[in-house]
Amino acid sequence: MKNIKIYEPAMCCDTGVCGPGVDQELLRMKSVNKVLEQHDDITIHRYNLTNSPESFMENELVTKLLQEEGPNVLPVTLVDNLVMKKGDYPDNEEWKKITGIAFTTEKEKKDVNTGGKCC
Repeated sequence: MKNIKIYEPAMCCDTGVCGPGVDQELLRMKSVNKVLEQHDDITIHRYNLTNSPESFMENELVTKLLQEEGPNVLPVTLVDNLVMKKGDYPDNEEWKKITGIAFTTEKEKKDVNTGGKCC
């Protein structure tokens, strides 16, 4: 079983997908999270610095990264307690390497359906 933990910077809510200016990367991560939660062989947890500061302090690796590199190290993605990515979220290709699950973006879906041509 893969155990994935994502330690994220401070956000206004658990997912960061709120307010008038929604970050598209956070929206993508919400979709990735939803897909991964459906797999019995994968556990995924996202920790927001605002809502779960104790989770950051409980993980010595994350605490050390924050002390050495500062808050710009976030987000940090751990897989089985090994750092897989820091400073950004894994892209869809990296998620495929980590989980074996292929993720596609809305643009990729449109390109497949339209042959890369608009309208």
